[in-house]
Amino acid sequence: MAPKKVKGNLGSSSSFDRTRFVSDAAQARYEHAKINRNPITERGFRRQREDRYVGPLVDLDRRSWEKFGAQPRAAVVSIVREFYANAGEKTDDKAFVRGKLVSFDSEIINAFLETPEVDDSTFQALVANPDYTVIIDTLCHPGAIWKPVGGSPSCFDEKYLKADNALWYLFLARRMMPVSHKSEVQKERAVVLYAISQGYPINVGKLINSQILISVNNRHIGLFFPCLISELCAMAGVVFRDDEEWLQPMKPICIQDWQRKYAKRRLEFRTDEGDTGGSSTAVPRRQQPHRRSLNEKVDETLAFMAHQERVNLNHNEHISYLESMMHTMMAHRGVDPGTIPPPPPFISPFNFQYDYQPQGNASGVPPPDNDEDE
Repeated sequence: MAPKKVKGNLGSSSSFDRTRFVSDAAQARYEHAKINRNPITERGFRRQREDRYVGPLVDLDRRSWEKFGAQPRAAVVSIVREFYANAGEKTDDKAFVRGKLVSFDSEIINAFLETPEVDDSTFQALVANPDYTVIIDTLCHPGAIWKPVGGSPSCFDEKYLKADNALWYLFLARRMMPVSHKSEVQKERAVVLYAISQGYPINVGKLINSQILISVNNRHIGLFFPCLISELCAMAGVVFRDDEEWLQPMKPICIQDWQRKYAKRRLEFRTDEGDTGGSSTAVPRRQQPHRRSLNEKVDETLAFMAHQERVNLNHNEHISYLESMMHTMMAHRGVDPGTIPPPPPFISPFNFQYDYQPQGNASGVPPPDNDEDE
């Protein structure tokens, strides 16, 4: 009888929602995530015909990452939070979500994203023993330096990345190794970015699986891959309610918009190509625009007024031509032109020739109304 009594006490003391969570601790993690952890949404590339020869898009095709590089679909926020709350209870890359067992191992992720299973032993060797000097020199323009923490490299400023690497980093920071603040490139992401730029084989499923586990075990960072997690839950048969909160992905990466922004930003960090030492030179401060004198402003105003008068004349000629055409058409159809009111005259806003008509004569008597004569 004693074991039954203990079992009854455990059941009565449990207060978590068994339809959504596997334990009290899982529900507590869910409540903590609702307040302190936000999903870090993904984004992909918006591919256009004129961008097909851009370096990163060529690499996506070469690596067979077409679906992986595309814009993801929306995520279900409550599903994502329940997934991460329950994933901490298991250690086999699986999580219970609303009664369904959702797997997030590398094989399942690769199968959904249609990314190939590759031998990434060379990439793993690079991660285990990176040469940070070679990495920063390859990825960045001259002038970039590692910021040390505890005597070892930690990060560098993202603004020094070369063009293709900076474009890849936008994608990597949302689809491969999520981060909410991208102003600095952490050394772990710099290693992956270097591997991409040098053509190392990368197992996407294994990399994303490791990042999901990081998010599961760290309660102080955001919830990674909400769009992917929602898709995996749907594949496992998890039913979404009609009143679920949906989270749209970030705006897709537009190559042309990004190129304009990058070119504008690089004006401040332009390098001197003639300097064999590789040092960077600052761009001179932009000169102040020429201050126009009063005479120049008057001349420009008069020239503009003359232009407007020419526009006025051309407009009147065009109206006269249209009137003649209308009269011809009305005569052909037997319509009396006198029944059609004339169009209003075009008045230029820069016509300063005023025809002042006094409202009365010297004796104060207003002039006769000329409309009666007509």
